[in-house]
Amino acid sequence: VILMGWLLINGGPVGFDGETFTGPFLTFLGFAHYLLPLAIYEGYLWAKDRGGYRGQYLAGAVLFGLTLLTVIGIFGATVGLWWPRM
Repeated sequence: VILMGWLLINGGPVGFDGETFTGPFLTFLGFAHYLLPLAIYEGYLWAKDRGGYRGQYLAGAVLFGLTLLTVIGIFGATVGLWWPRM
């Protein structure tokens, strides 16, 4: 979903070679698939416990933005991968 969102937002492969499927973005993505959700969850827990009103508002805004990015990625995967095969 992250890769399809990246491709949809940028209008094509940026940061990697689409032919050989190698490049720095894919290396980043290999780590980000595990570390990014953990970092987001840690930020959520921090905001819930010690963030106060501003921290909780910021955490909610970040989660809302990430939800929108997830929707873009799901749309890209649906249109680019799944819908043509149905």
